[in-house]
Amino acid sequence: MVTAKTKDWGLQFQHLEAHIGNVAAAVKQHEADLKDELSKVAAGGGQHAYARHGWQTGWQAQMVRAVAGKTPDQAFDPYGCNPEIRTWGRVMIADPAGLVIGHYGLGADGRRVVAPVQPTFTPLPDTAAPPKGASAGHFISPMAQHLAMTSSKTKLKAWGVWTRAQRKKGTSTAFHGVRRVALTVKGPGPLLGLGFNLPKTATPRSEEEARWLLEAFERRATFKQVMDGCPFSSAQARKSLQVALETLHHGSTQALRSSNPIAFPQLSSFFDALGLEVQSSYGVLSVWDRVASPSGWSLVTAYATGGPTLTEQIELSVDGSSKPDGALTGMVSDGVTTKTGTVKDGKVVLT
Repeated sequence: MVTAKTKDWGLQFQHLEAHIGNVAAAVKQHEADLKDELSKVAAGGGQHAYARHGWQTGWQAQMVRAVAGKTPDQAFDPYGCNPEIRTWGRVMIADPAGLVIGHYGLGADGRRVVAPVQPTFTPLPDTAAPPKGASAGHFISPMAQHLAMTSSKTKLKAWGVWTRAQRKKGTSTAFHGVRRVALTVKGPGPLLGLGFNLPKTATPRSEEEARWLLEAFERRATFKQVMDGCPFSSAQARKSLQVALETLHHGSTQALRSSNPIAFPQLSSFFDALGLEVQSSYGVLSVWDRVASPSGWSLVTAYATGGPTLTEQIELSVDGSSKPDGALTGMVSDGVTTKTGTVKDGKVVLT
């Protein structure tokens, strides 16, 4: 075996050293931003960019949100962490009896054993949970999130100068202060995040059912195990999954009970069975509120969004009514110059 000498490592591993350094910087920045966000939420603020959409939430939590409408950031876990990384050695277990926080361990026969450390719980309702049909998504890595937010902040400095928008009332027009900015920016990399969308016509499912099915996929449960063991939230939910699995495996329930295949052989088949649309996100949408001075902005939320055809744009919401008697006219100003945009849903849109 050839022994590598330390003095030979430098040039060969410079790229790895740079990568590790970038990851460390991104994680450190994320932790600082997340702690700042939680402190503001505790004080009554409305931020939920990092706990709800951050890279640490993972695709599993976003899948549950899309299917059951339950966001990752809940009272029992304000950081929105995936169960696998919430606490070392702990995991969330879903079974017909409910959700349990437990410890992993190995039994005498070498099989996994879970010892509960907390009683069964029901996460508190989230008033900001999205309606059916809304997308849920997250950044795929701390670096992707860091790059996206850096790009978004850079654009905010350039586009946030438009601090006043013209509003028409009757025959008169006047400029009013911009109170909110929504930025959609192309990301600096090829892929920033993943998102899920559950069509409005899809069958609603409970969080317990969604997590049970997720674990069933991970342990490669069979058709029988899924159909006989899943704590379905309704007869409609059971029927829709049965039909989906029959379509996936090209057979009737009777035939599948006989052959008993793996219910979800691939991750794509798992998503298809739940009726989920998966979206690759190449940009970031961030929302900012004006604070202190016309040039000061506070982050409200941010998440990966869009596809390859993403168009960069900014939406400005002004103080006061955007009803017909106070409709925006599309003119914005930084106090010195003006610019013309379009008006959509009571907002001035610039591209």
